[in-house]
Amino acid sequence: MQANRKVLLIVTAAALCALTMCPTRAHADEVSISLAMAISGPGGDTITVFGNLTNNTSSTLSFGGDSFTINSMAFTASDDIILNAAFFGGPSSIAANGTLSNVDLFTIQIVNGAPQLYVNNFFDLFDSSGATLGTLNFSVDVTGASPLPTPEPGTLLPFALGLCALAFGFRRWRGRAPVAES
Repeated sequence: MQANRKVLLIVTAAALCALTMCPTRAHADEVSISLAMAISGPGGDTITVFGNLTNNTSSTLSFGGDSFTINSMAFTASDDIILNAAFFGGPSSIAANGTLSNVDLFTIQIVNGAPQLYVNNFFDLFDSSGATLGTLNFSVDVTGASPLPTPEPGTLLPFALGLCALAFGFRRWRGRAPVAES
């Protein structure tokens, strides 16, 4: 029994040594993603983000999904590339060593947040098996809150006249003499 444990321990140690000595393959993104524009706007803005996709491999790659990692509550993101591919005729794959320009990647909805630059947000593009094709690290510059709309002077005048008419009518109604019953 003692000899079996010793053999098992030696085999396990040899296997671990062999695994640590095997070279690992460095992984580069198969698809490079770059933005066609800066993402910037005040609270309340909706920004459609366009970008360029470059296939760094010698085979055609199909898009299967995407995800976001957002590090702030100042904005939300919704995917466009997968929805456009499924319903609106957008690209669903990229040719070998090809480039897709001005692709609708995603939409940012900026809520009223503190004006600042929000960095280290991630957009990941996956193939149909769930493997990552490419990752984009992006920033969103919230420039301030959108101004509250001010009422037009032309709408304030009818509102004020309506209030005056209501007050006058209420005074007349309260000032009437009670009707005596016979």
